[in-house]
Amino acid sequence: MLIANDENQNRIPAWQAERGNEFFCPECQNEVILKAGKIKSAHFAHKPDATDCPYRLGETELHLRIKREIYEALVNHPNCRRCELERRLNGVRPDVSLVIGSTLVAIEIQRSDISIDTIIQRTTRYTQLGIHIIWILPELRLDEEGVCNTKSWHKFLHRLQLGRLYVWEIRAIIRPVHLGLYYIWRESYEDYESGNTYGGYAKQAVSKKYAIVPQGNEQ
Repeated sequence: MLIANDENQNRIPAWQAERGNEFFCPECQNEVILKAGKIKSAHFAHKPDATDCPYRLGETELHLRIKREIYEALVNHPNCRRCELERRLNGVRPDVSLVIGSTLVAIEIQRSDISIDTIIQRTTRYTQLGIHIIWILPELRLDEEGVCNTKSWHKFLHRLQLGRLYVWEIRAIIRPVHLGLYYIWRESYEDYESGNTYGGYAKQAVSKKYAIVPQGNEQ
């Protein structure tokens, strides 16, 4: 995690924290360790014996970097207010949250597999709190034809966000993309035993591949 409390209950970003001070998890109040090496971005980590906190599990370097970059791009943006990292909001703790106009917005960065039930639970809670939620994917690997393999939760988020996935590209650049159906051409062939001809038509890919079409370029 990127935020911890100091001994005076001030919220301190990991990259501004100083070694030698004590820091505490805002959720469980247990002491956390500042880790600021040359390989991984500065962050706080629970001690090995901390087993009672839902946020004790670590995050990947990519997740930490994207979260910080999005926060730093928005915290001083003229159209944004109250931008915070890992703010506790009555049962949820989005990676980044802020107010745009009069709308409270939460940003969740989701790379690892997640169940559709969990997405529904979180989205329902955000809706109950009057918070608009945006799910961001750190990556969506495309092949040479601009096609990717999608999982069930990718497609669910696509429907949930009105035909869009929001994909991180570099720094704080987020690209909205649309998933279009991908078809495979089945070549025709003749069955010599029956004399029937099969194939000769396009079929939706069984492997659930979808073509990626940038928003604004749709036909």
